[in-house]
Amino acid sequence: MSGSYLIDIVPSFPTWEVRTKPGAVHYDPTRQTAFTSYAVPTILGALKRHFRDTTWQLRVPRRVQALALRLAPHSAGLTQRLGRSPTPAELAAHLHATEPDVAIALNAWQARYPDSLEVVTSSDGQPRRPLIDTLGGIDPRIDAIADRLTLRPLLAALPVRQRRILAMRYFGEMTQAEIATQIGVSQMHISRLLATALTQLRTGMVA
Repeated sequence: MSGSYLIDIVPSFPTWEVRTKPGAVHYDPTRQTAFTSYAVPTILGALKRHFRDTTWQLRVPRRVQALALRLAPHSAGLTQRLGRSPTPAELAAHLHATEPDVAIALNAWQARYPDSLEVVTSSDGQPRRPLIDTLGGIDPRIDAIADRLTLRPLLAALPVRQRRILAMRYFGEMTQAEIATQIGVSQMHISRLLATALTQLRTGMVA
């Protein structure tokens, strides 16, 4: 057993020592049973709980942990017997579990030791760089999603000519005079149509 494992496990020893002292709740010397019949399963249980609770980088439900730990040996046995990797459905049938539970356990097992954000990666011929440098940041446009979803039906409710004028003004970046020339009306009329459309949109946005 390596030194790092001993460092992790030794702090758990006092718990076992207290439980094995005379008068402890879990062991009664007066029953004249072998101490090893109590100590061995107690220590093994404590070890299993220790590794279950401290070796997972991400916290997952214990039920999922237990199923994930059963998957590895059974998956290896099925692979040898079938000559290929078993499907989630085959694993579920073999373990008497549901297929969704097996899928969750498989994902949990993969997340047991997630990659470090400092690991160096490369893809599509790009230079190697830390994984953290490939992650996206906060997109400021996310805050505008709700406004866009609200605005879409309001725009659709406008008359066709007003929608066209808005598109020419704010997407085509045309001046009111240029729009008036193309539409065939006065600039003042274009100004009134724009003001009416914008007022209607603002009213709908705050309604």
